[in-house]
Amino acid sequence: MLPIGYGIEPHDLVELAVTAEGHGLDAVGTGEFASTEAFALLGALAQATEGIRLETAVVSIATRSPALLAMAANTVAALSGNRFVLGIGAGSPIVSSFHGEVFERPLDRVAETLIDVKAVLAGGSIEGTGGFKLRGVEARAVPVFVSAMNDRMFKLAAREADGVVIQFVGPRQVAELVPTLRAERAAAGNDSPFEIVALIHAAADHDGDPESVYRREMAPYLAVPTYRNSAIALSSVEEVDAATEAWKTGGRDAAAAAFPSTIVEAGLAIGGDALAARIADLLDAGCTGVRFVPVSVGGDDASPAFGLVERIAEVMTDRLHQEARP
Repeated sequence: MLPIGYGIEPHDLVELAVTAEGHGLDAVGTGEFASTEAFALLGALAQATEGIRLETAVVSIATRSPALLAMAANTVAALSGNRFVLGIGAGSPIVSSFHGEVFERPLDRVAETLIDVKAVLAGGSIEGTGGFKLRGVEARAVPVFVSAMNDRMFKLAAREADGVVIQFVGPRQVAELVPTLRAERAAAGNDSPFEIVALIHAAADHDGDPESVYRREMAPYLAVPTYRNSAIALSSVEEVDAATEAWKTGGRDAAAAAFPSTIVEAGLAIGGDALAARIADLLDAGCTGVRFVPVSVGGDDASPAFGLVERIAEVMTDRLHQEARP
């Protein structure tokens, strides 16, 4: 995953994607908040790379209409030679407010957006919006993933999407979740391929104290309802409540100090051995892919992210060598 929102210039993000491809990584993704715009960056990535898969993981449905999401996805797919995966999510009240939207009915809105975008990308139209459909261009069957953090969103993704993006999870939670997802998809009669991708924060080494940075970055999320249940599954109600109260009364530093260590253990991998172990554990638990989010130890210096790419490549090479042994 590209480190968005820390002051790293877009041309450096493009170079990071090129480096990832050169090192044999399988996919590069970008999120979006209030800095680098995702689809402009992806258009540049499509032109700068040749074979690596490009993803959004994820963009909020509050930022664009279903019609515009479909247009953007179709354009990146065309520019990249059909290497693009669109990942969407409900977003948050903060993101919605940025775009003049009200954060309400998140499950229904994601479901409606998913259905409409997939219809357009299949060459169809959206009812109730002037019959919008792609005109003058070939519609492309772009896979659409849904970001999920609760049971109802997980079930929606399993029934209707081409994949699910999950975070704030450990191998035990994944192992419990995967059979439910597969069963829900089978019950819906959907036998098309379905990917389960986990997002994990990571650093190449301990330089810059990535654990402390991770705690500070993630501590405020424990006060967000959509993250709460996932956090409790990794720790306990008491620990999450204590960290949330610390955030409310003492700010980020206090919340970071109270941040549950079990969440750090599940959500952060530092160094090659930890990266290798996390990949193995998550794939064994049923994930089809793992995406590593660079911890922002470098701020606007992209070199730690380049170091992480190199370390992931080393881990991948070791895995290939092990799998090739008789």
